[in-house]
Amino acid sequence: MFVASRFGFRGWACAIVTIALGACEREPERVPLERVKSVVVAPSEVSMGPAGEAQLQAQANDAEGRPVGGVPIAFKVDVADVCRVTPSGLVEAVGKVGACSVNVTAASHSFDVPVQVVPGAAAQLEVTSGTGQSGVVRNTLRDPVVVRALDARGNPVPGATVAFGIAAGGGVVAPERATTDEDGHAAAVWSLGQLAGTQKLTVTIPNTHVLATASASAAPGELATLTLIDRLPDASPVGTTLSPIRFLARDEFGNPVPGVEVDALASGASVVTPATGTTDSLGIATFDWQIAKAPGAVSLRARAEEQAVDVDVNALVGAPASVVIVRGDGGQARVRKASRVAPVVRVLDAFGNPVPGVPVTFKADGGGRVEVPAVTTSPAGEARPGKWFMGDAPGTSTLTAAVDGTPGVVLHVVTKP
Repeated sequence: MFVASRFGFRGWACAIVTIALGACEREPERVPLERVKSVVVAPSEVSMGPAGEAQLQAQANDAEGRPVGGVPIAFKVDVADVCRVTPSGLVEAVGKVGACSVNVTAASHSFDVPVQVVPGAAAQLEVTSGTGQSGVVRNTLRDPVVVRALDARGNPVPGATVAFGIAAGGGVVAPERATTDEDGHAAAVWSLGQLAGTQKLTVTIPNTHVLATASASAAPGELATLTLIDRLPDASPVGTTLSPIRFLARDEFGNPVPGVEVDALASGASVVTPATGTTDSLGIATFDWQIAKAPGAVSLRARAEEQAVDVDVNALVGAPASVVIVRGDGGQARVRKASRVAPVVRVLDAFGNPVPGVPVTFKADGGGRVEVPAVTTSPAGEARPGKWFMGDAPGTSTLTAAVDGTPGVVLHVVTKP
């Protein structure tokens, strides 16, 4: 029902919008529609949010501006996807931002009420571009990060304040705060931090729980250092293989650098494989190094671009593997006499290197003997038991030189009466 005091109603009051309110308590007098000279609507313009509504009050007036009762009032909207109007003049937004107009008609006179549906408060953020980029640590990404502020109905919100902040990986974003444009967009430039891997940026509406996240993949920088990971022994037996030998490539910030070619070169008769390795996703290149088969100092150099690492190892003789006769085998001697040539044996490792410091035990058969039955090999790997005395019986006398871990060796002498 209209407020009579607002429009200056006199006499009995009946709802002007007869469609909405139905018939009056008594049949009104027939009013000639030609008396209607204008229609007045309040409010004369409307602005509301996408979920808003506004009640229009309409009145038909005569030529002197006096209300004319009993005149039907009709309401009609021009853009139905922006707003709608009920028969009683209630204007309702349907969720979409835009403009519409409500035409109010009484008799042959009408009035258009402009309606503007404006966005509501920012209730959500979406990243429209700039996420998922790849770059190098401590470098600025090619494209800015662009976000869009939307209200609860999904309409872009201009003039909203958004805040950009680093969430993971370090780095800098500028500006830290921005205001959305007429399409609800705001942008910021993202410079990556020094940590390789996934970095994250958050965008928020201050003082709300509205949040959006952008991510970027940060690749390591150029090679800055090459280091040996594994601690190698200072000395190792000849012919052994040291494995794995790993070298780590890193950039100036300590990030592992994959895809770096590392050349490896071993000295002397030692062998390294492969000759060229490539660092894996962890920045590691792996090699095997077979130490030379002769004792002495050996070295390995790994080089990548301008970086080099040298590794030194002392190759030691291996464990005793065999005993060989140097002299004293195959001669002749008389019973109870010493052989004319004193026996000498040499202890060798698996690669034929003399092994010093090895205990050698000598044992003669047939009652024979040697002067020193237990001898330690010299620096040349030789063991000398002194004179070998024959037993009492003629024939072939034998002398066994035994070393733990080897088959040993047997010397033979023909014994005569």
